[in-house]
Amino acid sequence: MKRQSSVLGIVLAIGLSVQPALAQDSKQAQFNAEYQRASGLIEYADSEITAGNEAYQKTYWGAACDRFTNGQQALVKASKIYESMLLSANMSTAARDHISTLDSNIRNLIVKVDAKRSDSCSR
Repeated sequence: MKRQSSVLGIVLAIGLSVQPALAQDSKQAQFNAEYQRASGLIEYADSEITAGNEAYQKTYWGAACDRFTNGQQALVKASKIYESMLLSANMSTAARDHISTLDSNIRNLIVKVDAKRSDSCSR
């Protein structure tokens, strides 16, 4: 019986020491998943905005409006993901700076796309 309790003590000690590492791995996995989701939205926005620019140059106003709108909505979603990531307490300074820069660039792009979107949608 004494041997079982000492084995149980060791198992509990190992379990308690591993738990923070598993929580950290889980947070890292969640961070990576969110980052990848935002990256996918940005790629989609890029293709939509590129198509919107092509339609705009050919004066296909309806198509340009739709593509710019789709691209802008994807950028807004990506920005919201970055914003929630920045609110996370568990992030290195380098990661926070990187996400902050991405978020700022996305917000600037949203404003630029909106001007063309508004112009093409009003025609």
